[in-house]
Amino acid sequence: MNKVTTIISLMLLMAALVGGVFLVRKNQETRRGATAADVSVTFLPGAKNLTVGENVEVTLVLDTGSVNDILVGLEAKVAFDRTKLSYVSSAEVNGSGLTLLKKDGDSSPIDSGSGDLDYRLVAMGDEKAGVINVVKITFKAKEGAAGTADVTLTSGSAEMRVGEGSNPWTISNINKATYTIGSSTASCTDSDNGKNYDVAGTATVGSNSSADVCSAAGLLKEYYCEDGQVKEEVYTCPQGKECKDGACKAVETDTSSPVLNFKVAFGGISGPAACAVNWPLSVIVLGNGSSQVYRDVKADGENKVSMRLVNFGQTNNLAVFVKGPKHLQMKYGKDGQDTLYDRAGGEIGGLTTDAATSPLLDFSKLPMMAGDVTGETDGVPDGVIDGRDFAYVKSIGLLPRDDPKRVAAAGGYLQADLDGNCVVLVSDVIILMRSLEEKQGQLY
Repeated sequence: MNKVTTIISLMLLMAALVGGVFLVRKNQETRRGATAADVSVTFLPGAKNLTVGENVEVTLVLDTGSVNDILVGLEAKVAFDRTKLSYVSSAEVNGSGLTLLKKDGDSSPIDSGSGDLDYRLVAMGDEKAGVINVVKITFKAKEGAAGTADVTLTSGSAEMRVGEGSNPWTISNINKATYTIGSSTASCTDSDNGKNYDVAGTATVGSNSSADVCSAAGLLKEYYCEDGQVKEEVYTCPQGKECKDGACKAVETDTSSPVLNFKVAFGGISGPAACAVNWPLSVIVLGNGSSQVYRDVKADGENKVSMRLVNFGQTNNLAVFVKGPKHLQMKYGKDGQDTLYDRAGGEIGGLTTDAATSPLLDFSKLPMMAGDVTGETDGVPDGVIDGRDFAYVKSIGLLPRDDPKRVAAAGGYLQADLDGNCVVLVSDVIILMRSLEEKQGQLY
């Protein structure tokens, strides 16, 4: 009996060993996963027809070749035809688990202006396997660049984790993209015949039109035709002229009306404000039963205003209402005012017809509250700070850092940039939230 039991035990042990070897081999085969030849890169869309000036967003897609091979890092050099395409921007793909490594303080891929785009990405926690959308690259079809242009990978290495180890695999299986660029056939017309700063005109290509307009900073945006395309020039009207109704027009002169001199402050500005330049003011002067409205009033670099009150002859018992381009209207009833003036009329007086002798009134101790940036019409203030303004500023702050609605060069103008630092950030949202306590501009 004991002999039989011993034989059966040995047979079971041998069966277990054979099964174990089989499972180990299967496990090794599973953990081995794909080979380097299985790893591929594809650029999507693989083909597209473009017109001159059109942008195309290209997605670099990597396939690890196996759901068991996890991508932990990627180095890639992307080449494109610089004679026909210009590089615009790049962005990580949400959900890819990959992060562009910072280099020289910039998280964007490096474009030296020649050669390849250089990408270095690493998995940060949420590692992926299989087909992965890695990065989106935006190109623009150049003018005069009719023909085909390729986007491809010149070299690439994918760091893969298989089981407990990792291996760098050179990517040799590449599916390039080819884009066909056609020349623009639509003609361009300009109603004021080119750069005519004294006449308002409209430049048109096909169904798209751009009319000359005065910016919020008082600069002329002159649209004109060049090489069959609508181009834009920002122009400063010469001395003696001002931008009005899309053209530079002569400034009216008057020496008999009183002069109002005052200094203001824009709420929210506490540091460098390279884009808080030439912000236009709306001014209402009220006194002794008379009133007059003045628009597009400009302050100097110290936020001082000297304006002649044309068609307004009152010099005493005045109240002045001032509104910035993205601010609530504030009432100033006396010099040096530092709290809201909640009485009828005003105490301002002593105005003369000479700018040198008329008093300089200090309204800067009560800054205009920032935040009135939009209303029923997108981007057009409505005199109230509410949820629309909050949503507008927040939406602009979520745009890519290089979006022209979010960032501007020094001297530029952004409707949602409340602190004038040329970029819309969380600080602008905070300024608006503080202003929400005072929701409506002061009335008469």
